[in-house]
Amino acid sequence: MSIKNDLKDVWIRLKETFKIEKSDLLYIAILGAIALFIHFFQLGVRAFHHDESLHAYYAYKIIKSYDYAYNPMMHGPFLFFTNALIYLIFGASNFTARLLPALLGSFLV
Repeated sequence: MSIKNDLKDVWIRLKETFKIEKSDLLYIAILGAIALFIHFFQLGVRAFHHDESLHAYYAYKIIKSYDYAYNPMMHGPFLFFTNALIYLIFGASNFTARLLPALLGSFLV
């Protein structure tokens, strides 16, 4: 079997398991749009809380000095490096510091 046939089989099993109808997709899309709106409404307006400020600062430090040292108190490097990448693409701001957590939080809905 090829990968294409395997993916078809997986898709068919998923459709049979979850029985998602086309009308359900509309509700899922509406719920997703509401989640995106709630997560992104005035995202850059509020002040940072403590953890957000640390993640934003160390991500900014990575793009300015390429300096990173692992600290187990800071929960790992994923958010630092992805925020640093976002800063390089879009610039550093309160909005961009919260962009990835807001986007991932919306997908969890």
